[in-house]
Amino acid sequence: MFCELHTRSAFSFLSSGSQPQRLAQRAAELGMSAAALIDRDTVAGAVRFHFEAKEQGIKPIIGSEITLDDGSLLPLIPMTLKGYQNLSRLITDIKLRNKKGEHFATRKDIEKFSEDLLCFTGGADGFVHKSIKNGTGQHDLGWLNHVFPGRLYVELQRHHIRHEENINQHLRGLAAKFRLDCFASNGAYFADEHDRELFDVFTCIKNHTTIYEAGKLLSENSERYLKSHKQMLALFEDFPEAVDITAEIAERVQFSMDEL
Repeated sequence: MFCELHTRSAFSFLSSGSQPQRLAQRAAELGMSAAALIDRDTVAGAVRFHFEAKEQGIKPIIGSEITLDDGSLLPLIPMTLKGYQNLSRLITDIKLRNKKGEHFATRKDIEKFSEDLLCFTGGADGFVHKSIKNGTGQHDLGWLNHVFPGRLYVELQRHHIRHEENINQHLRGLAAKFRLDCFASNGAYFADEHDRELFDVFTCIKNHTTIYEAGKLLSENSERYLKSHKQMLALFEDFPEAVDITAEIAERVQFSMDEL
């Protein structure tokens, strides 16, 4: 059964169109056994997501997308309480030493706090996604594989956007070289398809512009919503194992907010 392992909530400042509670509710409506909330440089929405997911009878997984010094994002998920402590320290360190809104992590930061963290790479704005465009994909994936041995997964997304499949093929090739597993994700920024309109409004606020002048700043389409197992299998009909492995990855996460 498909589990969405990469969602953002409204706690990713102006970068999502849904509250954590609604994401948990929608995941349950779709029959998921687990879902992950990975907000950008924060775990502020974790408590709301955790309690709503438990109420809905699904496993809540908490993580964060860490902004790196090149502007790319690195999703990290704690497997244990130790992993959560490392993630919290990483977020605290990078925010304390930088001005508000200008924080970022260096490679040394990631190496220092990598213990007991799962790492995803390859999704939109992801570290290796950007590296492929710069011609350093193999080198950078090799570094991540060294820092997160046995805890690194390559994320594939399909939103019917022209350039995505070329990136996915590169990602699959690199994953094969390093013997890494790939998994499917919809990189959901909102719970329901119609929430895209609110997401676009937030995008305009974030960029100090209007809907009429935003142009390419807006979403290319409305595909970044929570999708069902059936929908994801249709998207990845050539690679169904990438959908099936999501439940296996979710089972590796033993950390729960109940431990705090």
